Amino acid sequence: SPVFLKATAGLRMLDDQRADAILESVRDFFDASTYEFDRADGARVIAGTDEGGFGWLSVNYLMANFNTNDHQWVGVLEMGG
Repeated sequence: SPVFLKATAGLRMLDDQRADAILESVRDFFDASTYEFDRADGARVIAGTDEGGFGWLSVNYLMANFNTNDHQWVGVLEMGG
């Protein structure tokens, strides 16, 4: 199975050197695993707007709103943190 890690606000708050070191550690871990992992783009820091979008997709997916023609979309208020 492919795996992707999208780091959010916690890593955005760190300086580039520390964030890069953490991401390299994650890349090393997944490279050594049996998961399908793209080292070049499989682990990265995403923007806050992307974080909110992924949150909206996740909530609506978990509520099965993509599986019906009678969509009952749920909104997400991303407060950051």
